[in-house]
Amino acid sequence: MKRQLWSLALMAALLLSMSGCIGIGIPGVNLIITVGPADPTGTWSLHTTTSVLSPPGHVFTEVHMASTSAGWAVSKGGSVFRFDGATWNYEGEMGVRLDSVWATSSTTCWTAGYSDGFWYYDGVGWTSHPAPTRARIFALQFTAPDDGWAVSQPGTIYHYDGANWSENHTHAAGDLIGLHMLSSTRGWAVGNLGYAVSYDGTQWTEQDIDPASSTPFETIWGVSESEVWAGDHLGRIYFFDGTNWSLQATTVSGDKIRAIRMTSSMDGWAVDGGGHFYHFDGASWALHTTTAAGVNVNSVSMVSPSDGWAVGEQGNIYRYSVP
Repeated sequence: MKRQLWSLALMAALLLSMSGCIGIGIPGVNLIITVGPADPTGTWSLHTTTSVLSPPGHVFTEVHMASTSAGWAVSKGGSVFRFDGATWNYEGEMGVRLDSVWATSSTTCWTAGYSDGFWYYDGVGWTSHPAPTRARIFALQFTAPDDGWAVSQPGTIYHYDGANWSENHTHAAGDLIGLHMLSSTRGWAVGNLGYAVSYDGTQWTEQDIDPASSTPFETIWGVSESEVWAGDHLGRIYFFDGTNWSLQATTVSGDKIRAIRMTSSMDGWAVDGGGHFYHFDGASWALHTTTAAGVNVNSVSMVSPSDGWAVGEQGNIYRYSVP
């Protein structure tokens, strides 16, 4: 049942959007983005803002949760925050902008950004791990503690084998910004030239997402080899069925899609630079919530269909929960 969602949190309320709809015409497909209250019974609310923590004023770039009681968030200023199951706590500064974080367990994580390498937290302290070449790391992900992947500027893909990071592939034409690995032998990356590169366990090959467009992409996520979603800088969400990419939906505002995270083929979320949360119910994407004043949301991490976190501008940390 559709209902209007209002929630008050620590500093502000999240505002639901206005009613209406936009139809998307795709050969053989007719999907709708609904503008207005959506079906999920859960609510996105402002959990906390780091303006009340020390130091204030963070612009968060990414959040990743290991469980309902453990997670990490990083910022443009190089700050690291850790969730202990109740509150987000300031853990210190790395001294450079951080763009990505990945929790490998409830007590361990990796982070990277503008630097010559990576940092690893082992449950006690941080250690640095050099990258083979100087690069800005845009995204990283682990499928196991000894199987890590990262993409960078200018188009280098790195792999971690449990001991060292090494170059796995260099894609000379453009930066790679978004990454998702289903396993150690299957994954995708997207970047600023408007196509994907696909990994089959041996090599990375280009895949045209939309031959008529060269719009940059910065996020990609999949639940299987035939169910992958990617979002571009014009607010468009594309779907890969294992053979072809097709346009699945266009968001209301056209703001760049900053992150897509799927919990299953029937449930997922996308956030954008206009402060919008979009939900996928297995059939279509619907605008679920808009942040107060349209504050940007840069990253989302779902623990389950009923528990998730998001971060963005003004040091805001949001939580999704189901009563």
